[in-house]
Amino acid sequence: MGKKLRFRSNDSYPTNTSIALDLLMFFEEGIFYKIDSKNQSCEKKSLQSTLEPLDIPDDATFLSSVHTGNPSIEGEGLKVNVWTGSIPDMKGHYSIAVTMGCLPVSTFYFTESTTLLFSNFDVDLEIKDPDLLMVPSFCLGLPVEETPEGTVNSFLNEFM
Repeated sequence: MGKKLRFRSNDSYPTNTSIALDLLMFFEEGIFYKIDSKNQSCEKKSLQSTLEPLDIPDDATFLSSVHTGNPSIEGEGLKVNVWTGSIPDMKGHYSIAVTMGCLPVSTFYFTESTTLLFSNFDVDLEIKDPDLLMVPSFCLGLPVEETPEGTVNSFLNEFM
């Protein structure tokens, strides 16, 4: 099936604005879709960086094992392993905390100008709707858009 990621966000803010982002990423194929379901349109782009946001990179360095919460009260703490590393193409760094079973809890990315934190709650271990990892019909057959010189298409660059 390959390594895929569907990221959907539709967060509303008190200022009556919202951010709607729908990304479908195919890391092994080096392609991603920026989807606008409301308007039935999308952009097909190439991935220049295949850094997977929920994965511990092969070159990550183990930092430590820590407990969040209170480890002395049963059920009130969570032991996580913390890994760190650098993101050379963005001149940045990351820190990722994963459970002992390797489920991502949080990932913190930072560069000189931007910081980004992903926190994961209610992580499902199975895909309940595999169709979410399929290209929508209105995106089929699209050509890959040209990438402007100096642009790096990646999951992180959609946020940073």
